[in-house]
Amino acid sequence: MDRTGVNIFKGTLRNASLLVLAAVTLFSAVSCEKAVKEQKTVYQTKDKTILVYFIDNNNLTSYAETSIEQIINGYLPDNGYVVIYTDNINTTTMAVRDTMPLLINVYKNSAGAIVKDTVYRFPGQNSATKAALTSAIQVTKTMFPATQMGLIMWSHGTGWLPAGYYVSGVFSSCAITAELSERAKEIDALRNLRKLSGENTVTPFVNTWPSSPGGVDPYAHMVKSFGLDNTTEMSITDLASAIPCKLDFIAFDACLMGGIEVAYQLKDSVNYVISSPAEVLTTSFPYGTMMQPLFNGDYIAAAKAYNDYYASQTGDMQSATISVVKCSALADVAAQAKLIFDANRDKIQALNLSKIQPYFRYDKHWFYDINDFMVNLVGESAASEFTAALRNAVVAKYTTGKMIDLTILSSKFSGLSTYINNPVNSELDAFYQNFAWEKAVNMTAAGK
Repeated sequence: MDRTGVNIFKGTLRNASLLVLAAVTLFSAVSCEKAVKEQKTVYQTKDKTILVYFIDNNNLTSYAETSIEQIINGYLPDNGYVVIYTDNINTTTMAVRDTMPLLINVYKNSAGAIVKDTVYRFPGQNSATKAALTSAIQVTKTMFPATQMGLIMWSHGTGWLPAGYYVSGVFSSCAITAELSERAKEIDALRNLRKLSGENTVTPFVNTWPSSPGGVDPYAHMVKSFGLDNTTEMSITDLASAIPCKLDFIAFDACLMGGIEVAYQLKDSVNYVISSPAEVLTTSFPYGTMMQPLFNGDYIAAAKAYNDYYASQTGDMQSATISVVKCSALADVAAQAKLIFDANRDKIQALNLSKIQPYFRYDKHWFYDINDFMVNLVGESAASEFTAALRNAVVAKYTTGKMIDLTILSSKFSGLSTYINNPVNSELDAFYQNFAWEKAVNMTAAGK
């Protein structure tokens, strides 16, 4: 379905000197800084390196070809590096091939001609793993040193959800299910205790969502979810821990990654998160207009370029949401959210979710607007300090007003989504306890 889950990238070296460099980088380096300082760099230091990490060993391969072509024929800075990690694309013929992942440096030579230099071939690896992403960042930062580094993650995406959950609605791993079973029992016991003590006497609102006709999304061909290599998906906890050095930005060219859970998990690893709370069409980022502002550090302009492109389309193609989040401001958002949850947690089960702005279609009911959630929970006045903190963190937000057949009201669009544990799902709630956001705000009853 959509492109948003998190799963990622792969190379043979051009010569012996690079082989030595890679061996030291991949097996000895503790951090990006250490790798750069201890090794002779291959290229001179520039202002910014942007690594575009394609997890394209999936049904999006043909769309990856188009995106890579746009990058190659787009903005190539004199004082920056454009580096592409890809599983399957031959950048000479643009044909799909099953091979080891490549790292490609794209630039213009002194004559102004575009050069596509394959600088590294990774050993066979699944690009949707923590180890693969870490090695790609390490090698890129060491070979192409810069004052700042940005990362674009291109693939399928399903936000914070467990692997396979978006499609099936159940945990796909028996090991994960077994691991969470005891935690789920604890949550049920805590909730039952709260009910017996009279703390939670509301009658839960029963919510229903329409299923896709015949169980098949008629628009599945238009959207992409994140991080799928073959059948492997990368979790956002693995994604955050895979980043070995502070990035200036991370942008998700993938569905449903614009959630508070994702941004908060990444807040110590990056300065800015650029993502969509709703889905992303398979036509992807308009790289021809987005790359220059990304290199210039004008992330608001980059987000606007994305929205402008889709706003200029017609019909179902006129579908987009995107936001820019300043990670240094997220701690205050969490503090305000915790104050609200601590005083109003028991009211969540009584909410009529049909009144809250959704970012999902059909019955994929795990993504709602976070500010609209708070306003519905406690009222606009009581949520005002949370709203102010959120506006300080979300420095830009744009939408065309819809995502295919879903209406997105600008008056309710805050730029970030959230999970709402209504109705209670003990297994999914237990999984939710893994994330830094939930540990900070304790929306569920698990910590009480």
